[in-house]
Amino acid sequence: MSSPKDLAQVEHIDPDKMAFDEVERPAAREANDREHTLTLREALRLYPKAISFSLLFSTAIIMEGYDLSLLGSFYGYDAFKQKFGNEVDSNGNPIVSADWQTYIQVGGMCGQIIGLYINGWVSDAFGYKKTMLASQVLMIGLIFFPFFAPNLQVLLAGNILLGLPWGIFQTLTLA
Repeated sequence: MSSPKDLAQVEHIDPDKMAFDEVERPAAREANDREHTLTLREALRLYPKAISFSLLFSTAIIMEGYDLSLLGSFYGYDAFKQKFGNEVDSNGNPIVSADWQTYIQVGGMCGQIIGLYINGWVSDAFGYKKTMLASQVLMIGLIFFPFFAPNLQVLLAGNILLGLPWGIFQTLTLA
């Protein structure tokens, strides 16, 4: 059996020397200082692709906000009430009950919560661009559920499924 004196040991590790060598550290510090002192005009001139990409990604959150408010505005339209009305008001006209209006709105929010969780894993595994593109393709495919919904149940299912890419858009555009 070997004695403790025979085993190799490391007495001290300097974390500064592990991260950078003497050549890289000043260059990194200089580049960091240079980027922190950039004016807006210089940043726009130096990084137009990054800024354009960021603005393009941010438009997804605008679309998501519009999509969330759109369905709520349909409840007052006569054509919507004729197709999806499940109750009758005092004048004999069909209406969508408050319960179903709530289910549909909250169903989309439930889908968003699931999408928020999914985005953490998916964006780490595949990257931001691929996740955004896949979410937009998913949105294109899922929009057919509420568009062609024959009844309130399919409308609810479509809204829950649309919540998945909406949740991904919420976190992905802010990351």
